[in-house]
Amino acid sequence: MRTAGEVQAFHEDLNGKQYINEVYKFSVDKMYDILFTESTFMRDFLEERRFSDIVYHPWKKEKEETGNQTREIMYTISLTNPLAPKTATVTETQTLYKASQESECYIIDAEVIAHDVPYHDYFYTLNRYVLTRVAKKKCRLRVSTELRYRKQPWGLVKGFIERNFWSGLDEYFRHLELELSKVEVVLAEPHRQSPKARALRAGALRRRKRPLVHLRPPHMDEALSSVTTPEDEEVTHRHRIKHVAAGSTQTRYIPDNVPGGLALYSVSKLLLIISFVLVLLVFLNMMLFYKLWMLEYTTQSLTSWHGLRPQESKLPQTQLEWAQLLESQQRYHDDELQKWKEIIKSSVMLLDEMKDSLLNLQKGMGLRDYNSESEEKRSRYH
Repeated sequence: MRTAGEVQAFHEDLNGKQYINEVYKFSVDKMYDILFTESTFMRDFLEERRFSDIVYHPWKKEKEETGNQTREIMYTISLTNPLAPKTATVTETQTLYKASQESECYIIDAEVIAHDVPYHDYFYTLNRYVLTRVAKKKCRLRVSTELRYRKQPWGLVKGFIERNFWSGLDEYFRHLELELSKVEVVLAEPHRQSPKARALRAGALRRRKRPLVHLRPPHMDEALSSVTTPEDEEVTHRHRIKHVAAGSTQTRYIPDNVPGGLALYSVSKLLLIISFVLVLLVFLNMMLFYKLWMLEYTTQSLTSWHGLRPQESKLPQTQLEWAQLLESQQRYHDDELQKWKEIIKSSVMLLDEMKDSLLNLQKGMGLRDYNSESEEKRSRYH
């Protein structure tokens, strides 16, 4: 919900799913510096995410008269899926909208394409980062994501992609939100102390041979160093304006590579389930084939027996013998008809059993999907 005095963003969130919608107690420009430059925070965060071989391409203006600026960032991610490569390359195309205004609102879209992962040619990820000013020392960060298809996959593949896509992104953005909360706490520490207390603390730190600053992560040191004096903030402000105006904005490197193969960390479980289902179907089909083969063998035996039956005795000579032969033939015909009815009934029962087995299998898979989604939601909100 937008608070009073908050800047209205010039674009809405994406229709897919919103991951972050939080207010942080530092300026919107500070949030931009943390996320969309090659900051220590981002280097540490990406290192924790096991990203490597990062290559930043220069910014270029789009050919259309939109005034937007775009650039590509390439990097390598590590995969834990035993059926996929150990690493995969990712191409992230970032777009900084022309309407972004200094100290007011920034909107950056990031299109992420993962290569060398299962079904990578079917889909890509679009992330939208909306940074808006709430107050001088407050800003709101909203992150929304869409899964977009280049070509429509068939049902099983689509379910496989979406399940792993969303689960991977959930974990990625939870991690990002946690790290930003830590930065918020560190940035708020100097403001909680009185000037006298800060002076005493600074003197105590100078007298120590081993300052406590080494106990903080590197990106926390950078966050603290940025909250210095109004003169320092003014220099940073002028520097950021120069970046945005010239198009050299060192925009975010938040590779949400978690899509598709980034999100394929849990793919092995799904593949094991699919393999089990296929083996079960093969086994059921073999049983059905065997029973049908036995039915065919029985019918062939009956036909052969019927063909040999007239040769077992001589032709009748009298009317009584002919009447007895006709009567025996009628009985044989009735018996054979009854056996065929039983064969057809058995075939129908076998087909019904196969149908019931497949329906139960389908219900079981659907129930598992529902339970997994419920667990993901519970883990996210707890």
